[in-house]
Amino acid sequence: MSGASWLSESSINGKSPFVQLADMGYTVYLGTNRGGFESQGHSSLSAADEAYWNFGLDGLAEDVVANMEAVSADNQGKKGTYFGYSLGSTQMMIAMSKFEQDLAQYVEKVNFLGPCMTLGPNMLKPTADLLAPGALKAEFKKAGV
Repeated sequence: MSGASWLSESSINGKSPFVQLADMGYTVYLGTNRGGFESQGHSSLSAADEAYWNFGLDGLAEDVVANMEAVSADNQGKKGTYFGYSLGSTQMMIAMSKFEQDLAQYVEKVNFLGPCMTLGPNMLKPTADLLAPGALKAEFKKAGV
């Protein structure tokens, strides 16, 4: 999903919530991940190059820090509020676990609007397994968090 989707696809009373925030005087920035049409201006790679796609969640978490740094700089060092939806929530969670000191300079508050997954009846056994002593910590370590 492109950041632009939040302007056209989500609507409350005929306007995107972010347009409504801008109408109220807030400065609103919409981020978009690598690989979207907005990011096709790479300095040395094209989307046809395999190396262009050689990144994972850690890279996207680094991008969150870079984006928040740019937003802060654009606003004379003021801290901002981050709204993450689905993958944006995951990216920020990883960024907060790896780059807490950096983010503390740029972010005042974080809001997670949508989870990346939900737990249903078929997830009970994996959930129980993750509740075993040390299991969750081991899973986070495997994920690099």
